[in-house]
Amino acid sequence: MKKELLQIPSTLSNYKSMSNSVIRITFDTQENIEPEIKAKILSGHEKFGWLSFLVGEKKLKPEDVIKLPPLPVRDKEEKSPSQILRSRMFVYYMSCYTDKDGFEEWRIKQFNKIGQQYLDRIDNGYDSIVDEFN
Repeated sequence: MKKELLQIPSTLSNYKSMSNSVIRITFDTQENIEPEIKAKILSGHEKFGWLSFLVGEKKLKPEDVIKLPPLPVRDKEEKSPSQILRSRMFVYYMSCYTDKDGFEEWRIKQFNKIGQQYLDRIDNGYDSIVDEFN
């Protein structure tokens, strides 16, 4: 399969922080997209790949990105470690409580408790580290 570097003038218009350190990003273009380019974009729907965004006028050359590390292979059905932990926490929560709607609040409290336990293990001087993450 021939790999092609697809480049479209665009603007990073939006981002949203998701769970497990994932970011959803949105790019907009005001360019008139030709059908062939649109087909190339749509052929990448729900596929895993690299995204390069170069601010400015310069275009990337294919040789600029030729040595990218291999993409991690992950089965579409495979859950991430964060998803597995969330599922296990939900099973535990439902074995102890009956209010399914309270799970997210409970989960956040549990993460805060776990995080505090790690901080408590560190000797003096961790306050500056905590301030960076709050």
